Amino acid sequence: MIYIKLFKFAIPLLLFLLVSCGGSSSDLEAENEPPGNESVIRVLVPGNERSKSFMASGFRGFSRIKSEISNVDVGYLSDISETSEEALSEALRKLAEDKPDLIIAVGGQNDKAAETVSKEFSDIQFVVVQGSVKGENLSSYTVKQEQSAYLAGALAGLLTESNVVGHLSGTTQQSGLDARGAFYHGLISTNPEADFLTIFTGDMDNPDINKEAAKAQIDAG
Repeated sequence: MIYIKLFKFAIPLLLFLLVSCGGSSSDLEAENEPPGNESVIRVLVPGNERSKSFMASGFRGFSRIKSEISNVDVGYLSDISETSEEALSEALRKLAEDKPDLIIAVGGQNDKAAETVSKEFSDIQFVVVQGSVKGENLSSYTVKQEQSAYLAGALAGLLTESNVVGHLSGTTQQSGLDARGAFYHGLISTNPEADFLTIFTGDMDNPDINKEAAKAQIDAG
């Protein structure tokens, strides 16, 4: 039964991804055709695995899986838009072509794409790290990002010289909303009089848009 087989290998694999989280389609990295008793697992890392962001931490998890867990054939796909549901869906479909036992998508922005594509490949298990979706063959695992966000907000409240603190994020998936709420509560726990500026740019692919949003907050104090 595939569920029992996956349980043995997927749990340590996900733990590696979660701990680490604390190129184009041609960049798909995979081992040679595995023996029949290996589990085949593919990982989608949207954005750029070299970005020094949350996605980069997901790639570090993949690297540890590849080097430290035996009897698992694991590959990844990266340099995919973090904002385009269509691009994310096509990336998941490409990974599904390898007929893996499990596909792991890093980031809650994969929620809608995973919901759609998991229904097209009912014999493959899908997991969204930092997701908020579930289905017959779809699960979500959550990094408690709000804990570090709370601490960041508390520190910002202590360090601000202008008494104005800004929060900037990309898209409004649930994990991002939770992190913003935690950041705000951390801020007011140390500085209840601080002014709080917040914006979701809606774009995680264009650095110029996010740069302008950050500049607008800086100009506002």
